Amino acid sequence: MTKQELQKLRNEITLNSLYTRDYENSFNIDTRQVQDFFDGWLEYCYLENEEYLSTLGHTQYYDELFKIANNIDLLYDYYKYMYEENPLSQEFFEKYYK
Repeated sequence: MTKQELQKLRNEITLNSLYTRDYENSFNIDTRQVQDFFDGWLEYCYLENEEYLSTLGHTQYYDELFKIANNIDLLYDYYKYMYEENPLSQEFFEKYYK
């Protein structure tokens, strides 16, 4: 997936939603797979910025967390380097979701 495709996918979903339907996408990637990927991304953003985020109030915390999470360059690096396999591929789905 290219950076532009990943950006398109990110724009199609509702980050941090509890509803599977909010992860439906035009790439036909399984919603559970997309949700798991982006939940992992959000957790990674939190862990990498925990010290800073813990100093903020509740409203500010989420505003800042989502600013970090919406950085496409960081998201693309996470996508490329945090997994041994493409986490959004059909092969990954077949291996881990069936």
